[in-house]
Amino acid sequence: MVVAAVGLNLARGFLVALLAVALAVGGCHHDPGAGSPGGSGGAQTAGSAGAGHGGGAAGAAGGAAAGATGTGGSGGSLSASTGGAGASGTGGVGGSPPGSAGAGGSGGHGGSVSAGGSAGGGAGGGPAQMPCAAKALAVGGSHACALTVAGGVRCWGSNGNGQLGDGTRTNRTEPPLFDVLTGVQAIAVGNDHTCAVTVTGGVRCWGANSNGQLGDGTKTERWSPPTTDVLTGVKAIAAGDRYTCALTTAGGVRCWGFNLNGQLGVGTDGVGADLSSPPATDAIADIQAISAGGATTCALTNAGGARCWGSGTFGSVGLGTGGPQQTTPPASDVLTDVTFIASGNGQVCAVMKTGGLRCWGENDYGQVGDGTTTDRYVPSDDILSNVRAVAGGSGHTCALTSTGGVRCWGDPDLLGDGNASSEGEVLSPPATDVLTGITAIASGNRTSQTCALTAAGGVRCWGQIDYANSGTVTVFVDRPTPEYPELMGTCP
Repeated sequence: MVVAAVGLNLARGFLVALLAVALAVGGCHHDPGAGSPGGSGGAQTAGSAGAGHGGGAAGAAGGAAAGATGTGGSGGSLSASTGGAGASGTGGVGGSPPGSAGAGGSGGHGGSVSAGGSAGGGAGGGPAQMPCAAKALAVGGSHACALTVAGGVRCWGSNGNGQLGDGTRTNRTEPPLFDVLTGVQAIAVGNDHTCAVTVTGGVRCWGANSNGQLGDGTKTERWSPPTTDVLTGVKAIAAGDRYTCALTTAGGVRCWGFNLNGQLGVGTDGVGADLSSPPATDAIADIQAISAGGATTCALTNAGGARCWGSGTFGSVGLGTGGPQQTTPPASDVLTDVTFIASGNGQVCAVMKTGGLRCWGENDYGQVGDGTTTDRYVPSDDILSNVRAVAGGSGHTCALTSTGGVRCWGDPDLLGDGNASSEGEVLSPPATDVLTGITAIASGNRTSQTCALTAAGGVRCWGQIDYANSGTVTVFVDRPTPEYPELMGTCP
């Protein structure tokens, strides 16, 4: 369920380069490179170009004075799915503009990661990217966070449980001009908590902790990131509604926090089944990507199979019924030949190797995209083609096309097309884009907001944002169309 961005407001005089990016919440580009995890929400295969709830952008570029040789930035950064550190590119020789862009690694719709990523390095003489640009983003229930190209974390939105990590419970309508944590390679945002994977593979979480979702052995909320890891050897992180899942470097999945519906995959469910610390053993192995939703967890196997567990109420586990909870990962795949999977509030969507998009689960607003409002207990046929990433929110779904376009369907208030609820639910993917030139999209469980990451590391958001202050004051901010909300402010 990833926004430090250089504002794309040209009035402020920032010139941000369009770097070579192969990022998205799920994609089908399989370039070699060292893999790096991404943030919350979706999942994608190794080496795929991705965009999503994690977001992604190309590496920062090095500077070079006239007559000198500049060095390109390290290529590839992560998104909510996959990211990859690529090889450095070399800047242009004598007199060329400063720096060169490194090719970006793949990213994904927040929450899941796989090994892979594009090799970096760019042609000499390319423009340099501003240091405050975002390379990944994650969106949760009422807040969002970005991972900067420098590895810093910045969050904004509702802060009633300290989920912004700035040491307060004060809401922020824009990101701060400082990092709450540095040395980070991936982020994930849950309903009211935030988690990060450090460059050394450690997991640190803050915010709400009513069900042990921070994994620190307590149920005490934290207003700032802890200084110690709750788990090590991790390459990806996903955050759902009051629970968290980690993908280890060995390909195992471990989840903790809220477990009413068996979403932790440990064989139990119900009141009192929560875990306040990461379990000692894996729920499932041989996994390349994970996604955490409202009450359903999904994993993408190394062989490209999709498997989901947790709530079976709306059919989101995809096993053919709306029956009881699935408290352990199933032994068989719901789908095969999958490159990316993302869990929304009650729906699940998967991107196929062919670029087709298939969805199932809760469908009260038409978010499954099959032309109906009937819950779907098995995956649909392809509802859209040429897709490389998908993001599922509350009552709506958005897809990132292979050409960088964004298309959303479901609740008409949340689609970014400027239409109000009087239009009625949009039951199928539209034929036109609400945005173009996008490398990543992000939404999350129980959220009515969607954000997109541009190739230059800028962020645009739309939908309904609930700024609730400790449960006492609620302010709704409506953005019917994608905007430049100056989310990252200026570079300090």
